[in-house]
This record gives sequence, C-alpha cells and structure tokens, in this order.
Amino acid sequence: MSNIVVKNLKNSTIDVSINSWGDGSSKFYPIEGHEKESWNRSDNRGFVMVITNGGESRKHGTYWYVKAGTEVNVSTLSRVTDEKGEPLCSLPNPFNNN
Repeated sequence: MSNIVVKNLKNSTIDVSINSWGDGSSKFYPIEGHEKESWNRSDNRGFVMVITNGGESRKHGTYWYVKAGTEVNVSTLSRVTDEKGEPLCSLPNPFNNN
C-alpha cells in the first residue's frame, strides 16, 4: 500500500478525512499544528480529501483530489500543496449551493 501523508503547517489543529474505496476509515482525524498523520491508500483513481479547522463540520471544509503516495502540506484551508510545492486540485464543496 501507498501512504498519503498530511502535514499540518498551521499553528492550530485541523481535521482531515480521506475517502476509501475499500478497507480503511473515512472518518475525520485531528492533526495538531506542525504535526503529521498518514493514511494507507492504494487505488489508482485517487481520493477525496476534506480539510476543516478543528471541530468544524464537512460543510465548512475544503475539498481536494489527492493521489496515493502523495505528501500533502496544509498551509491554510485554501493553500494545500504536494511535496514539490505544487497546488493540489481543489474540488467543489458539495454543501455550497452557489
């Protein structure tokens, strides 16, 4: 399996969820400021990652497409990059009806 590693570069806690196409949980996990967590994911289709400020619901999150094996850096909820500093592809928030 490949890991998706998410590094929180913020000073405050974020909550992160990454969908799963099989085994693995898609629940939110908190990541404290300047800490990191990893998810075992290995599907070629990629995954939807949701990031919120600690304690907020998905409704207030930002949504991103992420591939297995990516190291993600979260500077802000709207600035999310890979290990090379390239921005991840943002996805529309399904709760935003605008």
